Amino acid sequence: MIHSQALPKANGRVMPMVRHDGGQYLVGLPLMFSVSRAELRHSLGSIAAYRDEITRGIDWLFTGV
Repeated sequence: MIHSQALPKANGRVMPMVRHDGGQYLVGLPLMFSVSRAELRHSLGSIAAYRDEITRGIDWLFTGV
């Protein structure tokens, strides 16, 4: 995730905004394939409440819809 202040004009569909641990972050969906499995071992929390927004972003990323 990218802190929201780092990219103030990011596309909301491809990089949905989530709140976690008092901060606002952008989920960098276009970057999700560049993260190795080894880096995903330790969970920092859950953004499951944003599942619909993330799924819509992935759909838009791959299909444009």
